Amino acid sequence: MLATTRVVTLIGLSITVCLAAPALRHARGHFDDWTPPEISQVVVASSLLDGVFKEGMRNASIGEKNVFAMAAAMQGTYQALPKNSHGLLSRSAAAYLVQKYTMKVYRYSIRGLGPDPAGAETTANDHSNHPQQTSVPEMLQSLLESHNGGHGLSLHDVASLAVMMRKLVMLLDRDLVYRAFYTLTHMNMFTENEELSDLSMQTVVKVIQAWDWLHWHDFDSDRDFYVDAMTVPTHVMDEFGKLAMVLMEAKFYRERHSRNPFKAKTLSLADTVQLAHEATQAMGMWQDYDCKAMKRYLIKLDPDNDGRVPLDVVHNQPEIGDSHGEQVFRFSESQDYLRSVGGLAESNPRYPQVLISNYVLGPANCYTSLTFHTFCCLNECDAVLTEVERVVGGPSAKPDVLLPLLGNLTTPSMDEPRPFSTSLVAMWQDHDCKAMKRYLIKLDPDNDGRVPLNIVHKQPENLDSHGEQVFRFSESQDYLRGMGGLDESNPNRPQVLISNYVLGPANCYKSLAFHTFCCLNECDAVLTEVERAVGGPSAKPDVLLPLLGNLTTPSMDEPRLLSESLVAKLPSIAAHSGGMVPLHGRLFTQWLHFAFPHECPYPHITHKDGSGNALTTSYFEGAADATAQWTDDEMLPLVEVDNDVIFGFRGILGAAFMLLAMGAMCNQVRILAVTLSRRLQKGKGMMGMDLEKGL
Repeated sequence: MLATTRVVTLIGLSITVCLAAPALRHARGHFDDWTPPEISQVVVASSLLDGVFKEGMRNASIGEKNVFAMAAAMQGTYQALPKNSHGLLSRSAAAYLVQKYTMKVYRYSIRGLGPDPAGAETTANDHSNHPQQTSVPEMLQSLLESHNGGHGLSLHDVASLAVMMRKLVMLLDRDLVYRAFYTLTHMNMFTENEELSDLSMQTVVKVIQAWDWLHWHDFDSDRDFYVDAMTVPTHVMDEFGKLAMVLMEAKFYRERHSRNPFKAKTLSLADTVQLAHEATQAMGMWQDYDCKAMKRYLIKLDPDNDGRVPLDVVHNQPEIGDSHGEQVFRFSESQDYLRSVGGLAESNPRYPQVLISNYVLGPANCYTSLTFHTFCCLNECDAVLTEVERVVGGPSAKPDVLLPLLGNLTTPSMDEPRPFSTSLVAMWQDHDCKAMKRYLIKLDPDNDGRVPLNIVHKQPENLDSHGEQVFRFSESQDYLRGMGGLDESNPNRPQVLISNYVLGPANCYKSLAFHTFCCLNECDAVLTEVERAVGGPSAKPDVLLPLLGNLTTPSMDEPRLLSESLVAKLPSIAAHSGGMVPLHGRLFTQWLHFAFPHECPYPHITHKDGSGNALTTSYFEGAADATAQWTDDEMLPLVEVDNDVIFGFRGILGAAFMLLAMGAMCNQVRILAVTLSRRLQKGKGMMGMDLEKGL
């Protein structure tokens, strides 16, 4: 977590001034037992809240420039966010949008609006001093939503809410600065009489320190604590005092040509209010500087460049200090804390890893909180998503639009675009493949991995929640037959083989020079588990049956019950190979298809080598000559695998047609024989010629 800041860069109105500031420590002591900051005791009067809301509504109605500018900045994200049935944003979506752009523009997060990084809220009071059980930002949000009948918030509403919260922060800054000055005067804590228009730099520092203290405490009830804090400022008060001194020096430098060089450097109380506004934003920038330093440090510890650092490596890091010996950050958060904030990857429990981005954005790296806002690390992913939203201009986009766009983006963490790994694109593609497969499985009437072709062709175009096409089934019967996705054992009722169809080339996303992105073959996972357990090219049936009978796949949550006929068939397959079942033989591949019809494709002959004996179950494996070597005696037709089929209706019907054909053929032979006999009796040859005349 962060513990100090180092250098601040201040941007003037007409000139950039870079000053070496005193090194800032963000906290004292150790961070092992991090807890959220205490709840602010500041109570906001309903009159102030009502005034901010009414002024905001007036400004919105006349197109006030701040509302207009904020709406323009939010436009891309607003279009991308999901809307309710009224075409408006929900409260959670509106809160996300306000937080995102407040953090981007003002460098702090709004407290009490959506997920609160600091875990606390500020309440509003009515005139009777009865607290309302909601936060001030939520009350403003509710008031805005009521203008739309409680149905949600428009882009203009969300922009107005962000501007209102900024206004509320500035008004509270003004009130607390004036209160700080008068309390300090009342307690005789100034070394000399101070005028509102002529405050020394030391006085301004004290006012800013008191301003920070009053964000969290009530002067009337904590007067003794106030005196102690002003005598020995708390760490955060001291930090704001140092920051105020830096900001004043920068201001005097910018105004050096217009100020009297012989007059003492002083500020008015109104200037001090402006200084408090600047300190709020500068603190966010200062905080972000250390966030980026900590992130760069963690990235150097990332062994695989995948955003993860082993937990033991993180905990073994020394305390990181700056050139002045001040602590910048140290990594000592417990495993429970990291787990609670989503900063720990435990897919391998023996090798937990810290997720760099999640850790950096965690609440322990937030510096301090004021009444309505807190200072946390900026989410760099927001910049990536904002650029995507700007280009796409809608809630969704096709992969071929997103991939070139994302492949050319840069971030503060990388100077050059990050090339996409092929595995990432494949995972993206596989998500749609699984969705299509689940859809087809629902159409499978007999749960045997087959769907009647006429049913498949009758399915409507499948769209997602945004109206974008996900998939549609329009391939011709010839295509399905050519890629092995059609079961035509009954010509009158062709059926689509689900696994074969999903793995077909029409469902591949795109091809590059040396690779293509197609659906993953789930049967590979089944076979890999068998190979791992067997540890050889073949196995006995009594070894395979218990193993296969306990397997699960992504398509089924429980092991599949194997039929008696399938169980009996496995020894028959072994009988072809000396009592052992070849794991990569055609017969066992066929057997796997019937055991796992939704995962394992039926092995059609899609490619042969020069000897005519090479088969493959994949269209692309065949195209690349990467084929499994099956012998001719293993090339069995579909019906030979399932004994029940040969005695079923199709088998009987086929036998009947064969008998009829043989009867018709015998009848033709008999007629031909009778005709030939009669011609010979008349002395004519086989061609109808008179033999005697011919001689």
